[in-house]
Amino acid sequence: MERWEQWVPIDHIPQPIYLDSLVDGHEGIVMRFSSEDSEKKVLVQFDGVVCSYRNTDEGRLLKTWDFLSRHYGDQFYSTWPLFKVKHSEYLNWFLKESAGIYEDIEVTHYVFITPHDVVDVLSTFAPRVMIE
Repeated sequence: MERWEQWVPIDHIPQPIYLDSLVDGHEGIVMRFSSEDSEKKVLVQFDGVVCSYRNTDEGRLLKTWDFLSRHYGDQFYSTWPLFKVKHSEYLNWFLKESAGIYEDIEVTHYVFITPHDVVDVLSTFAPRVMIE
């Protein structure tokens, strides 16, 4: 069973955050978020190679919201935007698809929840998170 935990890489992350951009380029995956009033900007940068990522419209994740509500309560995911997921279905799928090449490497499933998007990232290293 999946185990979600709130992830707090730095202090003063606004809630909610909105995804302004997601760029997959030579600098890795770079996501820019803003606070509701656009006063604070949050930069998340995964340098180098990311194993996999996906962006899903949050309104389509009914099974996920039901799971989180039943196991953690609505406040768990509606009042904080950053998470890590242990034993995730997404990570299990990726590990099967990669045919064992990540068997001895720790891959972490990060989740970024906004009012419109849910971005999942599988990475072997933690991103840099900064408030701009």
